Amino acid sequence: MKTEQIIKGFDKHYFFGFHDLPITNFNEDKALALALSRINRPPYPNEKVDVGYVNLRTKQFIKVTNSMAFNFPQGNRQQWIGKSDSFVFNDRVNDKWGSRIIDCNTNKITKTLDFPVHCLNSNSGEAFYVDYSRLHRVGGYGYIGLEDKNQFKDIPMNCGLFIGNIETGISRLLLSIYEIASTGEVSPVITNYPHYITHLYLNPSKTSIAFLHRYRIKDGGEITRLMTVNTDGSGLKVLLKGSLSHFTWINDEDLIIWGITSTSITNLRESKLNNSKLFSSVISVAKKIAKPLISKSISKKQFICVKNSDSNKAKVFGKGILKSDGHPMQNPHKSDIIVIDTYPDHNGIRELMLFNFSKNKKISLGFFRKLDKLPKLDSINIKSFQNGMDKRIISKFKKEIYTFSRSGLHCDLHPRWSNDGTTV
Repeated sequence: MKTEQIIKGFDKHYFFGFHDLPITNFNEDKALALALSRINRPPYPNEKVDVGYVNLRTKQFIKVTNSMAFNFPQGNRQQWIGKSDSFVFNDRVNDKWGSRIIDCNTNKITKTLDFPVHCLNSNSGEAFYVDYSRLHRVGGYGYIGLEDKNQFKDIPMNCGLFIGNIETGISRLLLSIYEIASTGEVSPVITNYPHYITHLYLNPSKTSIAFLHRYRIKDGGEITRLMTVNTDGSGLKVLLKGSLSHFTWINDEDLIIWGITSTSITNLRESKLNNSKLFSSVISVAKKIAKPLISKSISKKQFICVKNSDSNKAKVFGKGILKSDGHPMQNPHKSDIIVIDTYPDHNGIRELMLFNFSKNKKISLGFFRKLDKLPKLDSINIKSFQNGMDKRIISKFKKEIYTFSRSGLHCDLHPRWSNDGTTV
């Protein structure tokens, strides 16, 4: 095993984004990247990040342009377009979130689109995306600087999962949040907090898209539903519901996701009773009494494998090996191998590993300690980066948590495979 630094010199901080996108092009001579002079606070409105790529032969970062659409966990969704040396990235375009295409042969922008891209089918040109202003408002992986036009609607009918085409430039709403929230429920769950969707992920053959539907509840927690829909908008269904986080496809029909599902507890927490002051007081006391039991329950979180079907059959994945939440990505050429990291343990240590699930075997790639020192709150303009965030949600968190966790400033290893599947 060999480790290598891919950028010479560190005059800036370089990062890419989430664990669902490959970073290298087809020829394996370029790696997408963003660059900033500081990473000690969340982005402010109208702030720009350098957009470009690393020449893997010279190990130099090539800046092409900049963008106002970014966050630390998911970057700005840079992604290569098929086998070409062109990539698409998100930006602010005419006072809305859009995207641009760069040709690395000329290092120039060749196209500007009035819709952003979250995940892309390069063969068809179809791009799927969400409202990044809404994501920012709820404290997710959004972009700061533009107002959520549905800020007064918790379950809107004109916002949700969108589809566009980078060839034609045409875009439309594929599914509304209201349609999504209604599916699998007698009626949409109303908790007086906004519903939203996040983490869009196409299956390998690009026929189905998985995503997370989330909404906060009165006791401060958040309910997550893992859902899928065909790329033409048909076949919307709920696969799992509970406390769920990171996931990936391992083939066209199976997904793995970290979390725990408990229908009875979830239904109780999101019930109308939970909105009453008396019930909230009872829950508050019960939490203190049952704290040891709650901790024990949380420890039962695990990776779950579920089929993309209405059967809702699920089974444990990586039992005894994958013991922590992490960010999995399947090898593009060896379908039974994933790369994954772990969340920091009590000593702040994160493990990077490979997991061969056909052999139930782990190969450790290294251990990495997180930084202990946090930026000082008094050096950060908290009001500036909270601009546009939902006050109901801000009130649920301490300033430290909102600044370093909800904003994504804490970040994780987010490992990914090279396009040829030989390098992490």
